[in-house]
Amino acid sequence: MKNILLIDDHNLIYQGLKRQLSDDLEIFYAANTAEAKEIVHSHQIDIAVIDISVGRENGFDIAPDIKPFVKKIFFLTMHKSQIYVTKAMHEGYDGYFLKDEPLDLMEEAFSHPDNKKFWMTDLVASVLESAGANKSELYDKLSPREQQILRMTAEGAGYRDIGSKLNISAKTVNVHRANAMRKINVESQIELVKYALKIGIIEID
Repeated sequence: MKNILLIDDHNLIYQGLKRQLSDDLEIFYAANTAEAKEIVHSHQIDIAVIDISVGRENGFDIAPDIKPFVKKIFFLTMHKSQIYVTKAMHEGYDGYFLKDEPLDLMEEAFSHPDNKKFWMTDLVASVLESAGANKSELYDKLSPREQQILRMTAEGAGYRDIGSKLNISAKTVNVHRANAMRKINVESQIELVKYALKIGIIEID
């Protein structure tokens, strides 16, 4: 039996996976990084499955803390984002699945994770060729910190909130934000939100 850790702030996703996946897969659930760390320290977890948006946390910020304790990491999300799919591939993770697709391929990936270098459905593969790809090239050239602050700003977080979360000053946040906006050629908060929606790093619920 394989142990799977789902990190997602929606308990309904956990309940759905428990009902639909094979009995050979034991599903553990964490709603945030702290809970996930407790589980990986107390259980032998084979595979972690992480949402991109976990409350106020981003799955790509959670994954590095979990990676040393698991064999494979997959993302399961609603984000149809070329940026995120590419990031998952480039950072050495193992697959990217969408919540609104059938679970067949994901279950196969859980059972035979080494059969492919990177698991994704045809729909996810098509995202890599989406119209937003050219615009996303500018985003790819930002530093990890600039990307992080740009995304949080587009989600509506203020300088002080971002600074508190990242343990940096509001002034430093402002400098990173200004540099990032200059590099992607946007001049206002409205343009920034439109850009973020276009390349798929945020979504409207």
